[in-house]
Order: sequence, then C-alpha cells, then structure tokens
Amino acid sequence: MANWTIVHKAHGDVATGEVNPQELEFAIYLSRIGYCNYKVDLANPQARRTFIEPYASDYELRRGSLVLQAGMHTSVNWDIESRQLQVAGQDWNHYLERQTFPFNPDPDHVTDYQFSRVQVDLFTVIEDMLDVVLSMPYTLDFTYNNGTTGYLINYRIDLGDTGDIFSKITDLAGQDPNGFDFLTTPQRNFQMYYPKLVNTSSFVMEQGRNILKLAGTDKGLDGNSLLAFGAGSSSHVGVLLENTSSMIKYRRHCFTKDFGNISDPTVLQGMGQAELNRGSTPVVDLTATVKPQAIDDVWNNLHVGDSVYVHGWTDYQEIKDYYRCVGMKGNISNQGDEYLDVLFTEDA
Repeated sequence: MANWTIVHKAHGDVATGEVNPQELEFAIYLSRIGYCNYKVDLANPQARRTFIEPYASDYELRRGSLVLQAGMHTSVNWDIESRQLQVAGQDWNHYLERQTFPFNPDPDHVTDYQFSRVQVDLFTVIEDMLDVVLSMPYTLDFTYNNGTTGYLINYRIDLGDTGDIFSKITDLAGQDPNGFDFLTTPQRNFQMYYPKLVNTSSFVMEQGRNILKLAGTDKGLDGNSLLAFGAGSSSHVGVLLENTSSMIKYRRHCFTKDFGNISDPTVLQGMGQAELNRGSTPVVDLTATVKPQAIDDVWNNLHVGDSVYVHGWTDYQEIKDYYRCVGMKGNISNQGDEYLDVLFTEDA
C-alpha cells in the first residue's frame, strides 16, 4: 500500500509540516489546470490557518518519494460536527490564471506596459509575455527555457487588456498546424512542447490485464462551419472556415470562436483551422480505470503525454489503437485503498 502525503509549505518553498490526507482526490492534466482536494481532522496540528490559509500557503502531493503535483491552497471549508477541514488546491498553472498583463491607468504611466511582437517565434512571444508579468512585485517565480519553434507570429496585447495569462497561452496553444502542449512541473518549470508532447511507449493498457473498466465518450461534432474572430489594429478581423467532407456525413453545423486580441490574419487562420479540425472531427475520449493490483505498474511506466496501445471492447465500439494520455485522476479512501483513472484521447 502506497504512502500518500501532503507537504504543507509557506511561500518560498519552506516546508511547514505534512499530513496523511483523508478522502484525497486529485487530477494531473496536460495543458490544463490540475487540482488536489483532501480532508484533515481538526485534531491534527496542521489543521490550522497558519499552515493552509488559501493563497498564503502551498502544497506538494507525494506518493511515496514521488512528487506528483504541487500548487497553492485555494479554499478551506470546515464542519464543526464532523471535526474535519475540507482543503482544496490547484496546481501552479492556476497562478497564471490569476495574472493579467500589467496596466496602469495613471496618465503618466498608461503606456508603461506596451506589448507588441512582429514576426517573432511563438515560444519567444510567450516567454517575453511571462517575463513582463512575472517581473511585477510579489509574483511567483517560474523558470522556462523552451528554445524556439521556427514558427513566427505577430502578437499584440492591448493596453488595459483584462484577459488572464493562462487563457492567452491556451489560445496560442490551440493553433493548427502550429499549436503546442504545455505543463508546469512541481518545481515550477514551465515547459512547452511543439507541436505536441507525445512519447510513444511500449507500455500497453489492456482490458482484463491492467484495465478494470473502460469507459468512453463520443459526443459527436461541435460544428463544421466556423466563423473565427480576432482583433485588428483598428477593427475586428475574421475568417470563415468550413469542412465540406464533414458536412457530407453530418450535415452543416455552425459555430463561432472569438480569439480575443489575435491581430495577425495568418495566426487567426491557423487558430481557426485548429478549432475547425477539433470541432468537425468526432473524437472518442477514454477513461481507463486501472485494476488495483496494477496501479504501481501504471505509475512507474505511464506519464502524461505518453502514447500507448489501448485494447478494450464494448458492444458500441472495439478500442484497438494508440491513444495519448492527457490526464490522470486518483482518489484514496480513508482505508488507504487507491483508485486511478487514466484519461486518453485519440489524437496521438
């Protein structure tokens, strides 16, 4: 039985104590914000605001000696009758979700933070943006050194733009054929992978061997006629993109997407094409519940971004192909029983 611990930390990565969490639930994602929720008995000395105050304290999730996730506490609920605290946290990507690009409306400083890049590499644009945002006083420190992609873009952030930084990154990540994957490690190293993070693995997930239950979602398509919008220097820009082969099979379905302050028509075209490709092609997403006796093997051999062969079957569809792991969700009972779901998508 694995030993699960939550290390509580003050700002500056200073450990202040640890707990064996009760009713632990967590999720580790690729290019998304993960979470960690758990309960602590009020009798535990760590169940004090000093150690788990939201946004004044951080956490680190460990399975044995393996650090799976780290982030910040975001809320605490207490129930006097049950004598427990319900603690919630989100990983470091959440910090970028709480940042906007700097702007000072004081007439003497209104143009202090102008951001415009013309024909600059995609990763350089993002790292330049992070340089400015994370240089503000009292911000959290991240490291990054992602090199270049060879793909040059024009990008501008308007003065007073209120969009959060995480959303700006995910919008840029959604381009096709020039999108990318990203993640932030527990040590706050922000890593980008162009065009995507795919590690083809010899590991096999098979129903009956290490998969207890295989569930899937086939939601159909979002649309095949897309009107995509961006923001030009003096007016909105837009592009209409359509997938006629999808229309032949599924009929015509219209949808729209606003890409905010994307001013480069070429970039808007690419991002719109990515959205059209995503929206017009039905994708089966899988959730594989791991057999309890195979959980150690899965943790040791499978990582977010790995492309593995998945074999399972239902009356609806046989699954027999390579799928990419895009997330792992776990929960631990008060008795120490461990449950693990692996999230797969077809886009390997």
